[in-house]
Amino acid sequence: MAIIEANPMDSDRTLAHRLKCSPTTARRKRAAFRKAQTQKKSPLVTPEKEPRNKESAPWVVDRRAITDVILRSAEGKFSTAVDIVYELFTKHRIDVCPNTVRSDLAAMGWLLKNRPRCPAISPENIEARLTFAKRFLDTKLDLAFSDEVMVGCQQYTGTQYCEPGTAPAPMELDHWSPKAHIFGVITRERHRLWRLDCPTGVGGGVTGSDWTAKLGRNMAELKNLLKGKTLVLDGASIHTCKHTRKWLAENSIDVLPDWPPHSPNLNPIENWWSILKRCMHGDRGYGVSRDKKKDDIWAEFKSVAFEQSGKERLSALIDSFRGRLEKCIAEKGGYTGY
Repeated sequence: MAIIEANPMDSDRTLAHRLKCSPTTARRKRAAFRKAQTQKKSPLVTPEKEPRNKESAPWVVDRRAITDVILRSAEGKFSTAVDIVYELFTKHRIDVCPNTVRSDLAAMGWLLKNRPRCPAISPENIEARLTFAKRFLDTKLDLAFSDEVMVGCQQYTGTQYCEPGTAPAPMELDHWSPKAHIFGVITRERHRLWRLDCPTGVGGGVTGSDWTAKLGRNMAELKNLLKGKTLVLDGASIHTCKHTRKWLAENSIDVLPDWPPHSPNLNPIENWWSILKRCMHGDRGYGVSRDKKKDDIWAEFKSVAFEQSGKERLSALIDSFRGRLEKCIAEKGGYTGY
C-alpha cells in the first residue's frame, strides 16, 4: 500500500511493475486502496444508505465544499477539471472523475471562461489611450497599419474557472523561439509581409537594426505601399529606438505619433493576424509543432494571407479604427473589446 500511496498517478502497467504483479491485480489493489483512504479521510463520501436526492447527499455537499475552497484559494491556478481531480485525490483523498467535477462546478455556478490575452494597463496607460483616441478620432489621414507577429509560439491554456460576475485573469504567454517572425502592413487596397530573418538581439529577439535592414532591402516595395499614407507603428523598442527613428526620417516615412502603450486592441492588423492563425491551425490558432520547419510555416502563412486579404476585408478592418477610438473614449481609456 505504501507503494500505491507514494505513486498515486502511475499507470496500471507501471504500478504492476512496482508491485510485481499483473496490471489487472494492480488496478484492483489501487481501487481497494483508494476506497479505504476515502472512507478513512472523508467518512461522508460513502454513507451506509444512499439518499434518493444525490444533489443533497452529505458526501456530495462535502466534496463540493472542498472543491469550492480549492478554487477560491488557487487564484486561477486550476484551468481544467483534470487539475482539480488530481488536487482532490492527492490532498483530500477524494477519488472522482473529471465529468463529476465538471457537474459539481456547474451546480455551484462556476463558469469556464476564456482568459484575455492582454496585459493589465496602468492608470497612466489609460490616460494615454484616452488622449490618443480623442486626438485622432476625426483624423483625415490615410493610415497603413503594421505590426510584427510570431507564428509558432507555445502558450499556456486560455481558460479559467470563474464565479458568475467575475472575469478571468489575463493569460500569461510562454514563448519558445518563434518558428517565423513576420512584419506586415495592411492598407485598404493590399497587404505586404516581410520575414525577419537572422535576429541579432539578446535571446534571439529582433533589434532595430534587423528591422531597418530588412525593410531597407525592400525599400522600393515599401515606398510604393506607403505612397500618400501614414504608417502606424506601436511602441515596441525596435520602432522607437534612435536608430529606427533616424532611419524613418532619412527615408521620409511618415509615422503616426504617440501610439499609446498596451493598446493592441486599437490596431486592426491584430484581428487580421488572428484570422490568419485560425485559418492555419483551426480555432486554437496558436499551436505549431516544434518540428515544423520555418520555411514551411512562412510559405503557408503567405498563402493564407493572400487568400484572406480581399479589398472588402481590408477596408472593413481599416474602417474599424474609428469605432475602436469611439469605444475607447466611451470606456474612458479602457479596453475596447475588439
